[in-house]
Amino acid sequence: MRASLCFDALGDTGLTHSWIPIAVNTVLALVFGFAMTTHYDRKGHKRLTPQPA
Repeated sequence: MRASLCFDALGDTGLTHSWIPIAVNTVLALVFGFAMTTHYDRKGHKRLTPQPA
């Protein structure tokens, strides 16, 4: 936030250093989510979604 407001969002003020971990964590979270969904589907586990009566 400081880099964006005070230093015109320049990369050498720490903005690049912040975006790299955010991007890596987002990719890891998506990969983990898709992997767990695939695992549940292959094992035949039931999801906790409401079913119509």
